[in-house]
Amino acid sequence: MKRKASLLIAVAVFALAIGIQFTYGADEPSEKEWKKFDGAWFEILYPADFRVEPSLKGLTSVEGYDSAFFVSPSEEVAFYAFSPQWSGEPSDILLNQETEKQLSLEESTKDGKQIRQCTIEAKDGSYYRIYEDVQDPQINTRHVFGIRYKDQKTLDQYKEKYKHFQDSLAQFAD
Repeated sequence: MKRKASLLIAVAVFALAIGIQFTYGADEPSEKEWKKFDGAWFEILYPADFRVEPSLKGLTSVEGYDSAFFVSPSEEVAFYAFSPQWSGEPSDILLNQETEKQLSLEESTKDGKQIRQCTIEAKDGSYYRIYEDVQDPQINTRHVFGIRYKDQKTLDQYKEKYKHFQDSLAQFAD
C-alpha cells in the first residue's frame, strides 16, 4: 500500500512538473511571433504581424530612427518607442489640442529618474493613448514607450505583448 501511494505521488509530481513546463513554455513568445526593429541607437522586438512606421530620424546618427510606431493589422492598437542616443524630444507624439484631450498626467521620481505617465483620449472617442516617459538627468538619457488603443478590451487583449515589447528594448551607446 505504501509503495502504491509513493508511486501515485511520484506520478502526480511528474505530471505536475510536465504541466508547469508546458504552461511556462506556452506563455513564452516564439521567435516566429516577433521581429526585431533596429533604430539608430536601439533595437526592440515587435509582433511579427505588425507594420513598422519609422518616425523621427536619428539626430546623432546618419542612419536609422530615434522613434517608430508598430501598428497591428486591424489598426486597433499601435505600440510606440522613442529611444535616442542621449536625450531628445518625442515631438511625434505631442498632444493635438484640436482633436485630443489629456485625461491624466502623473509625475514621479525613482532611482534619480524622472517618470511621467500620460493618458490621452481622442475627442471623438475613437482611441486612447498612454505614454511612459523616463528621463535620467544624470546620464542625459530618455526613452518613451506608448500604446494607442481603440478601447479597454483592445488594451487588455494586447497588454502582454506590449509588456514583452517594452522589456525587449536594448539601448546602444557610441
